[in-house]
Amino acid sequence: MAGVRVVGVLSRFITRRYNFPSGLCLRNFTVASSAMARTHVNYEIREDVAVVRINDPNSKVNTLSQKMQEEMTDVMNEIWGNANVTSAVLISSKPGCFIAGADINMIQACKSAEEVTGLSQEGQKMFEKVEKSPIPLWLPSMAPAWEEGL
Repeated sequence: MAGVRVVGVLSRFITRRYNFPSGLCLRNFTVASSAMARTHVNYEIREDVAVVRINDPNSKVNTLSQKMQEEMTDVMNEIWGNANVTSAVLISSKPGCFIAGADINMIQACKSAEEVTGLSQEGQKMFEKVEKSPIPLWLPSMAPAWEEGL
């Protein structure tokens, strides 16, 4: 949560001009645009552990939407590329539920069987990457849980 607040504060400095008193030293901060745009999956690093939080802001439960899958893939790639991270914990910001299942609205919006198959294959690729993680991953058990698919 603190990471989100920091990004929010930094984004205000990026988008506004401020007049500071003379003699004040300013430092430039850069935040990856992909990190600022994330709405479903975010993470912070505590010592050598990445804490990944999943939170669909538009739903009572987390679902495997295309947006969540894209963000999860981006976050996990960033974590796996960080030599300082030795393990990760994946948790839900929703009480009592990790990921309930596929986003039914996303599936209903598909126009063909090929489109549904493509979505399914992309989701499976994400699961396979998580399964073959180069670092230990911990998913605290909460029902209904995504870990049933692993």
